[in-house]
Amino acid sequence: MASPHLPDIPRKHWIALAVMLVGAFAMGAWLRLGLPLGSDVSGHVAVSDIADAPGYPASGPSDADVSLLVFSDYNCPVCRATEPALDAAVKADGRVRVIYRDWPIFGPASIRAARVALAAQYQGIYRPVHDTLMRAPSLDEAELRSAVAHAGGSWAKLEADLKAHGPRIDAMITRSGEDAVRLGLPGTPGFLIGPIRIVGKASEQQFRDAIDRARNKVS
Repeated sequence: MASPHLPDIPRKHWIALAVMLVGAFAMGAWLRLGLPLGSDVSGHVAVSDIADAPGYPASGPSDADVSLLVFSDYNCPVCRATEPALDAAVKADGRVRVIYRDWPIFGPASIRAARVALAAQYQGIYRPVHDTLMRAPSLDEAELRSAVAHAGGSWAKLEADLKAHGPRIDAMITRSGEDAVRLGLPGTPGFLIGPIRIVGKASEQQFRDAIDRARNKVS
């Protein structure tokens, strides 16, 4: 059940989420056929349409020569386990811009956490909230409030932003799900590094190799 302090999640969002999950599993089985870890999917989907979707939180240099999209869920144990390797690879490279595509597929708590994280963007604290939620022992209201406070944000301002920008936030979540389906992701985590798609857990070296491959393709 959603927190009474947060806006209700529209029923249409639940319906869209269910449809996207079914589509993701079906399409994922098709698109992954014969495609190993770190596959170039530019021949299957319009990568630029997905990578250039506006408004999503990002970190890294604005003039980076490689973009890295992260499709994740705060309740996803594999997402949590993969985050350190991803961060290490991005830090070692220094020329990657990470774009966060919250894709909450683990139920109401995941959706609530994604909405809070995206609302935190209006206070300029998405990344620290994201990092805290990825390490949080749970996603209850106390942990959500703690993540915002730890980032130096205001919970009252966040609630106001959720009320004012709720439809836009829900549309961003829905769009991320649609793009995940287009990429054939069967679940979280999923990554799009330039045109290189990675499904599931990857090591720091695998991320670094994919970044190098992506850079060679766009140079």
